Amino acid sequence: MRCISSSHAAASLAAVEKLVAEMKGKRTMPWETSLTEEEAATSLASFFGTNPSGIRPGDVLELDINQIEALLKATTLNQGDKALDEALFTHAESVTRRFFGKDVYFRGIVEFSNVCEFDCYYCGVRKHQPRTWRYTMPINEVVEVAEWAFNHKMGTLMLQSGQLTTPERNTYIMDMVRKVREQRSKY
Repeated sequence: MRCISSSHAAASLAAVEKLVAEMKGKRTMPWETSLTEEEAATSLASFFGTNPSGIRPGDVLELDINQIEALLKATTLNQGDKALDEALFTHAESVTRRFFGKDVYFRGIVEFSNVCEFDCYYCGVRKHQPRTWRYTMPINEVVEVAEWAFNHKMGTLMLQSGQLTTPERNTYIMDMVRKVREQRSKY
């Protein structure tokens, strides 16, 4: 089992900080559109062939598989219906605003290890996944990444890994969580 190096962790943190800086410099984000919420709802109703007043801003759409496939085909696979893209982004924003208001919640995930003893076929870190570089971050690096997340006002920090049911892994996790919590108490 290999550990991720501190230079690798530092490079990852630097890449995230660069991305955040680049996003701040843009005038508009890909999801910022010129459509009103009402125009977006009308556009989606038209796409689905329903009554124009059948979809209102903020409505959660209960789509069947055929409707989802039609949306994916219209917005991807080199068809790229930009008007429909804008309608989807605008409507998604109206649904988000309905449930969360205008607040933004940042969430952080630290995958501290991809070592796993199980072989769940849906999982990218399963035991027999071919050509997978296995790693476990040292506890001090997990704490360093957690500190970065706390400094950058992440509302939630999730620690994630593959599963190992050994006493050593249990001790590692208990020590790691204790040290991350100690770091968190400073903020």
